[in-house]
Amino acid sequence: MMRTNGGEQMGGSEAAHIRIDEIIRRLDAAEKEAQAQDVEARREIFRVPGRHRLADEDAYQTTLFSVGPYHRHGTEEMGRNELTKVRLMKLQLGADADQAASLQRECLLSMASLEQEARRCYDGDVAMDSGEFCMMLLVDGAFLIAMLTAFGIQEQDDAPANKEEEEDSGPGTGNRTQKRVLVDGFLDLVLLENQIPFFVVHSIFGLLVDHAGTTLAKTAWNAVRNFMQHIPTASNADDVKEDCKHLVDLCHTYLRPAGWQQAAAAGGGHIQRFRTATEYRESGVRFRVRSDSEPAPRFGLLDVDFSGGVVTMSRHVIDEKMSCVFRNVLAFEQDSGAGVERDAYVTAYGVFMSQLLGSAGDVAVLSRSGVMEHSLGNDGDACALFRGLARGLAFDTDGDHYLRGVGLELNRHHGRRLNRWLAWVARRHFDNPWLILAWLAAAVLLLCTLVQTVFAVMSYRPSAKLNS
Repeated sequence: MMRTNGGEQMGGSEAAHIRIDEIIRRLDAAEKEAQAQDVEARREIFRVPGRHRLADEDAYQTTLFSVGPYHRHGTEEMGRNELTKVRLMKLQLGADADQAASLQRECLLSMASLEQEARRCYDGDVAMDSGEFCMMLLVDGAFLIAMLTAFGIQEQDDAPANKEEEEDSGPGTGNRTQKRVLVDGFLDLVLLENQIPFFVVHSIFGLLVDHAGTTLAKTAWNAVRNFMQHIPTASNADDVKEDCKHLVDLCHTYLRPAGWQQAAAAGGGHIQRFRTATEYRESGVRFRVRSDSEPAPRFGLLDVDFSGGVVTMSRHVIDEKMSCVFRNVLAFEQDSGAGVERDAYVTAYGVFMSQLLGSAGDVAVLSRSGVMEHSLGNDGDACALFRGLARGLAFDTDGDHYLRGVGLELNRHHGRRLNRWLAWVARRHFDNPWLILAWLAAAVLLLCTLVQTVFAVMSYRPSAKLNS
């Protein structure tokens, strides 16, 4: 019996070792497959994570036009607009039927050659067959080119489209519907889930557009610049990367501050948090809006300068459009799929502003200085907008970011008791204009008294000598 039990124990041990070896082989195979996927995966266009959606679900939801595979079966209006996209593509193919058919075939062959690379740009498997996927790339790519071209030629100072105006302003834009598309539809094009890869658009642009004197990068830049005309930028068309991923990536470049690489020169110290505008004001910090007439260097919306007790910022025009753009760019910037690390300057700005504007009173401080202008219901709504931007963000305030130097200097200034005392005296005795006048009157009276005393003494001395 003992031998039998021993044999059974050895047999069981060998079976366990075999099972463990099999598990190890499976784990090794899974690891190799994951590494291969990481090498191939681009994950440039993905669904927005739930932690970002909690703040504002509508900021990521398309309403008029679906671009890419994620929202193809959206609202009824989006379904009707699919026909508009096809018509725009046909217009770009040309009026000659034979030439158009030949060009369409050439475009589809190009899409077929890019299909696998384009599929890898999306998060997860795209449940579309090859023909449907290639047709989507062509139709959506041609539509995007038409929209970029039409919006790019609008004057920067143009008011939103006049609904009574009927003149043409670009491919397929000659009536009220297309004017509305330019104003309302372009917002759909800067949503993260509503993108197609730019290398696909490049291919279509080369086939459909007479690109003498222009490029896709320049066309797209002009469109984004006109769309975000109230948001100053420190970048220009030359800063657009050759490997720009999509339109949200281009918006990320547009928002890049001039000082985005200044963290290395920030020096030592720690930043637990940025303080509110009211707290900084209580230590004598003043806020000033940078004038457009001021000379170089370039100064974008995200640039913040602190010198001589004055924080200089660009004028902030806050509305729902800006909020939507920032939320989608933040979601893109925060993702690190396939090991991709992106410069987190928009994240740093979002956290800075959310802590700077801790209450409606802080918004009022920036509004009085001319830095902030908003079209929301009240200052509390503007505060909630910025507080919501920072919700769900992964960010180390004490880390290596472009606002580190400004944060350190601001906190050092706030930490000096003399600054806080001088600011208290100024608020207590000089905020009221009547008190200022009273202080001036008292100073003048004191000066007059001193002068009168001096003259009295001077006149007394000679008379005293004569008497002696």
